[in-house]
Amino acid sequence: MPIVKISDNLIYVDLPRGSFHIRNEFEALNQITSEKGDCDIILDLAKVEILNSINISNLLILRKLIEDHDRKLILCNVAYLTKQIFEISGLTEMFNFANSKDEALKTARNSKPVTRKS
Repeated sequence: MPIVKISDNLIYVDLPRGSFHIRNEFEALNQITSEKGDCDIILDLAKVEILNSINISNLLILRKLIEDHDRKLILCNVAYLTKQIFEISGLTEMFNFANSKDEALKTARNSKPVTRKS
């Protein structure tokens, strides 16, 4: 399974190829986040060529679950076409992007939990 606990408050996920497998990973992540919640998540999209609408919906659900716990979701190694889908659909501002796994890890380790305005 490509879900790896880096620390008590950081999970790294190497998303697999294929929309069916990605959907399974999102379901597992949504369950982990619902139960634990107090962790940042890095999603590595290096193997993902494109996300379909179901996977984008699952990504938005995961983002909501994470933000409800004042934590961060970081997407790394996002393919050009996938990034274009985020931009065209107006979702770019909703996510944190990193160019590489190392950059995502540095961002997660150096960041504080998100504090939402009331």
